[in-house]
Amino acid sequence: MYCPNSEAIIQATANPHYHFVKWNDDNTDNPRTVMVTQDSTFVAEFAIDSYMVTLKVNDSIMGSVTGAGTYTYATQATIEAIPNSGYEFVQWNDGNKIKKRTITVTTNVTYTATFKKTVDALSDISVIEGVFVRDGKIVIENNANADVYVYNSVGQLINYELRITNYELSVPQGLYIVKVGNQTMKVAVK
Repeated sequence: MYCPNSEAIIQATANPHYHFVKWNDDNTDNPRTVMVTQDSTFVAEFAIDSYMVTLKVNDSIMGSVTGAGTYTYATQATIEAIPNSGYEFVQWNDGNKIKKRTITVTTNVTYTATFKKTVDALSDISVIEGVFVRDGKIVIENNANADVYVYNSVGQLINYELRITNYELSVPQGLYIVKVGNQTMKVAVK
């Protein structure tokens, strides 16, 4: 009970995970001082808290992430790490190794996806007769009409020729994977 023409301080207190938005007269001050001139009713409007999910990658050449954004408290968010060709997902910064996962958002969070180059079954490759490097070129000689595929060090196809006997390909310095028919080997161009 207030005397006429007196001031009253009113304050809205939000429950956990909610915040004050405004009063029913669109005033956003909280607390606020009102002049009492008659019986009055003030209704406080509250809203559920929202939090940011921030996603990062250790190297954007290796992959990307989806699912970042603003989510209301206790919402389920699906985040996913998507490796690019020649790379694989390792883990999130919290140690979780599931590339597509669901999290419950209760605070602002940041997850970083770690990717690495794909380890393939080509690590124990033997030499293919007639395949070598000469003058900055990958050379293939005396193959009986074989299909030839050349991949860069991250597994991307950079050239192919079908049913050839002799072949030369000029390439920049680096490590390459050459597949002739059903045989595969690594070559280093220096």
